[in-house]
Parts: sequence; C-alpha cells; structure tokens
Amino acid sequence: MSSSQPLADPGSEPDTTSGGAVPPQPGAFDLVHARLVLVHVHVHVHVPDRARALATMVAALRPGGRLLVEDADTELQPLACLDEAGPAQQRANRLRRAVRELMTRRGADLRYGRTLPRALRAAGLVDVAAAGCFPVGGVACDRLETATVRMVRAELLAAGPADDAEIDAHLAAIDAGELDLTLAPLTAAWTPPGTACGVQAAVSHRPVNTAQAGVTMASACRA
Repeated sequence: MSSSQPLADPGSEPDTTSGGAVPPQPGAFDLVHARLVLVHVHVHVHVPDRARALATMVAALRPGGRLLVEDADTELQPLACLDEAGPAQQRANRLRRAVRELMTRRGADLRYGRTLPRALRAAGLVDVAAAGCFPVGGVACDRLETATVRMVRAELLAAGPADDAEIDAHLAAIDAGELDLTLAPLTAAWTPPGTACGVQAAVSHRPVNTAQAGVTMASACRA
C-alpha cells in the first residue's frame, strides 16, 4: 500500500535497526528512516559504503513510499559554543575540535550533511531541495555533550587536548548551566509520495508525523 493510506492493522510495529548486515526486502516499506547513520557508515563494518546503503534504502520503498534521511554536517558549524566569551567556552570548543578529530579518524564524513541533495539525486530521486538547522542551548544539547565527552573521555586523555581536571571542569560547567552549547547542523531529507516515473525527493528540517501516517516503517538510528 502507499504511505498515504493507513495500515489495515494500526497496531503494527515498525522494523527498527541500527544498520545491520541483512538488507531489507525490496519494496517492503512505506517509509524508510535513517538518522545519523550514513555520516558514520565507515565507522561500522556492517555499513561499508554510503552510496550502496542509500541505494538499499531506496530499493526498500514500496511504490509511492517515502524516504527520510537525517545527517549532520559538523564542518559547517564546528563549534560547541558560538559565543566564545571566556575560558569555559574556549575549553568547550577545544574539546569539540578534539572530538571531531576522533570522528574523522574513525571514518566519519563530517561534511556529509551538505551532500544529501546530490546523494539523493544520484540514488535516482528527483525534485531535490535542501534546508538545515541547529539548536543553540537547551537540555538536549547539554545531555548530548555530556554523554559524548563521557563516552570518549579515555580517547581524549590519550590524544592530549585536555587532562582529567579540564574534562571534569567542562562537565561541571554543563551541569551548572554555564554554557550555551550547540550542535552540528542537521539536514533532514525526505521524499513525498512517488509517481510511476520515479520517487520525488525534498530536503527540509520539518518533522514527519509517522503516527498520523499509519505506515510500515523501517528505521535506523545512531545515538
């Protein structure tokens, strides 16, 4: 069925995955969603090639299905604090640079978000447009920064951009609400219902309400 039609069974569960090795059956889904997956594909051996992974997503769509891809562009906005007003903000930006270097060494493409329009066209989609946005300040930015720094703390210490005391001070500044943290711009790309001649694509930062759509969905997300 098309994604414009509700499922006969409204209780159907989406097929969620972190990008496993087994590809979905062609034409199996009304909606395919990947969030922060393609930017990291070379980090994970089970998703070795971005173009091939995107082609698999497109092939998994039923006629008239929709594709939603969300990916970051860390090089477009690389700072943790846009307003580098003092030592705490300077430290945050220094640590963010170190995290970006770790991501690059792991194989992440820090420019991938900006390439989504071209990548979608190369995958056979048409009428591609693009937009992006990023938050400044807020609980979500604080939580993500804290989780990221804690996750890669040992690697940051080994690389040498900061010592234990500086990392502890950075985490304390986050907890105290002293930093207006921001994230890399996120480009959300999706396709409206396709036609017999091909699937149309558009890129925007507006959310898709899958609860109202009533679709069979495959979703791959990376925290």
